[in-house]
Amino acid sequence: MIKQLLLLVSFLAALGQSYAAPNDQQIAKGIQYGYDFEFKKADEAFQSVIQSHPKHPAGYFLRTGIFFWQFLFDNENEVAAEGLRDNAEKAIDLADDWLDKTEDDPEALFYLGAAYGALGRYHLLSRNWMSALYYGNKGYKNLQKVIEKKTDYWDAYIGVGMFDYYAAALPSFVTAFLATDGNRSQGLDFIQRTATQGVLLRAEAQVFRAQMLLFFEEDFAGGEAVLLEFLKAYPNNFSAQHMLAYTYYKTGRIEAALKLLPKTIARAESKGFLVPSQRIRNTMAKALILNDQFASVVTLSRSVMKKLEGTKKGRESYVYAEAYWNMCISMAYQNQLKEAKTCFASLEDADISTSDSAEEWLEKPFQQIHIDLKLANNQIERLEPQKSLLTLQEIKKNMDAKAEGFSRAYLDLVHIARGRAYLASNTLERSIEQFRAVVALEDPSDESSKDWAHLFLGQAYRRLGNKAEARKSLKLALKTDQARIEMLAKRELAQLSST
Repeated sequence: MIKQLLLLVSFLAALGQSYAAPNDQQIAKGIQYGYDFEFKKADEAFQSVIQSHPKHPAGYFLRTGIFFWQFLFDNENEVAAEGLRDNAEKAIDLADDWLDKTEDDPEALFYLGAAYGALGRYHLLSRNWMSALYYGNKGYKNLQKVIEKKTDYWDAYIGVGMFDYYAAALPSFVTAFLATDGNRSQGLDFIQRTATQGVLLRAEAQVFRAQMLLFFEEDFAGGEAVLLEFLKAYPNNFSAQHMLAYTYYKTGRIEAALKLLPKTIARAESKGFLVPSQRIRNTMAKALILNDQFASVVTLSRSVMKKLEGTKKGRESYVYAEAYWNMCISMAYQNQLKEAKTCFASLEDADISTSDSAEEWLEKPFQQIHIDLKLANNQIERLEPQKSLLTLQEIKKNMDAKAEGFSRAYLDLVHIARGRAYLASNTLERSIEQFRAVVALEDPSDESSKDWAHLFLGQAYRRLGNKAEARKSLKLALKTDQARIEMLAKRELAQLSST
């Protein structure tokens, strides 16, 4: 989730004589190249803006976008890191000079806020949390001033909207030190204003809106519509194509995803982006897992790991660690338990980002019930709830018969899966029965099971129109220490308040 932060770019409208607007054709050309990931050509366009308007912050700020993408794709790229920092700081200096001469000019405030935002994103990617908060808050406050002074400055709304939205949607441990408590609906509305009325930020707002709809709101139809509109203008943008493929497999159209993803990988590789192309392969692995094609995942994940071992970051990258996990777990789902144990033991020893998960897997006995539950949950994700209920019925029979590999210790997981299947088939009363059974258990197999049950109870009660019970369950879900559950509970409460 935090996995896809994109560039905030801006357009300079008419200014006074001493700060005349740069050539908007050059800016438009540079942004077109930027969205197509033709960074050299984009930089040439923005350099020409700097040459023609050396005292204007526009060219320097726009250059931060080029370096941001390069740093996003490879956060060990020191040239990109330095370029982002230097150009953001130069834009800040020029915007400050401008404000010294024309106090509170909304255009100057815009560049000041946007450049601070660029530094905030850089420090966020670098995991410099306090610096990210410092610059992010400064950016937000300056962009707020722009909107207060010039309400039709549509390109400024995206920065304020993003901050408002994330402050409301992200887990509390992330948002505790932000300059606002956030406003989820206002954030989406502000971004939409830029997406429909902005000048050169319109496409950028489309991308951010698509991210929020997909990864936070889980409004896949809305996110897909936004992405398709964006891709009309920028058909070579493999990042948007990657998100579109994600939309396909999250809505049960796995074959469509598996058809699009190889093309997206080829486009990324044709532009020389090794790590992003492997990240897309990991998404392909997830689609294959969802389609029960576990053997293909093992082969694909091995190829990702092999390609990344030759890079500077190599085994330390999250993309490598994710591929490693996908390979090991897919061995387990094929009932190749000896190979899976060896794989997970090696992953644990590797001391990378998924090593702790490997340790947890090794500490718990893996049984046939886990394989069958995976198949049942995959059927739910493929929008086949009736098939899932039949699979779960067989699991329950085996549990009741005390069949080998079907320990009743995992009853909580069966109840949750059955509840989700009933939710997916809109059999809400029966879903509530399943989730209440989880809450009543004294010793669930997973410490987060009751938190998930409270979340799903909130969803079921909201859909039944029982707001009081929905709110009660969702507030219990908010007490979780699981960031994903907290974020989903916040979303459900926001939807409850809007109805």
